[in-house]
Amino acid sequence: MKTTYKQRYHLAVLLAISILLSKTTKVASEVTQSLCGCPDRCGDITIPYPFGMKKGCYLSKSYHVKCETLTIASSKFKLLKISLDDGHMRGFLPMGYRCYNKTRGIIRKSEPRIDLGRFPLSASHNLLTAVGCDTRADIKSFEGESYLTGCISMTECARLVSGACLGMGCSQVPVPYDVTSFRIHAQSNSGKVGKWNYNNCTYAFLVEKNSYEFVAADIYNLQNRSFPVVLQWSVGETSCRIAQMNKTTFLCKENSVCQDASKRFFNQSSEGYNCKCAQGYRGNPYLPNGCRGQ
Repeated sequence: MKTTYKQRYHLAVLLAISILLSKTTKVASEVTQSLCGCPDRCGDITIPYPFGMKKGCYLSKSYHVKCETLTIASSKFKLLKISLDDGHMRGFLPMGYRCYNKTRGIIRKSEPRIDLGRFPLSASHNLLTAVGCDTRADIKSFEGESYLTGCISMTECARLVSGACLGMGCSQVPVPYDVTSFRIHAQSNSGKVGKWNYNNCTYAFLVEKNSYEFVAADIYNLQNRSFPVVLQWSVGETSCRIAQMNKTTFLCKENSVCQDASKRFFNQSSEGYNCKCAQGYRGNPYLPNGCRGQ
């Protein structure tokens, strides 16, 4: 059966309306993540409240994201992603390294001082990693007290095998809880780096679990690489029970639930809390009407 011009016209109108409605639905489903009038994206990265990029757009200075450098507040943490659901954020931190000549003189080194403010390293997500033969890696406080150490044996270092970090050329250890201010320190463990033909540099860095696979060639040139690190974040200074007593300052909005940071991160000394949209809702629980039905 042939369609008339009028029928084709109506079909075209219906198609246009259908496309318009699908776009409108898509826009409506993309719930805003920032305060009214505030940008919520820096390049390809979403910046959800309580974080923000402009004055008046973030909860406090601790949550200020500098879009030019993609760093949090005054830290050296370069942002990759902020997650509202689990209270974590991913990003990069600089590594520590030392390179020696054959007389054990230091020809290049980096020992970055890191201050993450109120956002500690995630003890369950990160590993301190040492790469190189005869390498010792430390996380130290600014005062010099060592938090933890990973050492690599020189034994069999001439026969390195790429793969897991098992002590030959690469070693990994967990990080402790509540680490926010520290130095990343790499050094030769027995003073033989530089004298051997294996390598003349030692490397120390933090990395998210399962995000680094050791390659034997890494012992020669690693200082220009970057690896993801996970931080914990929360809001407030008290538990949910205490925070809820003051409705004016309590940050979890409609259709959301509150979770103590100490329970979420399995660390009794973690302060503050996180908000999460209740089951059946999604969006930003820190914004008025931010959690909407799916």
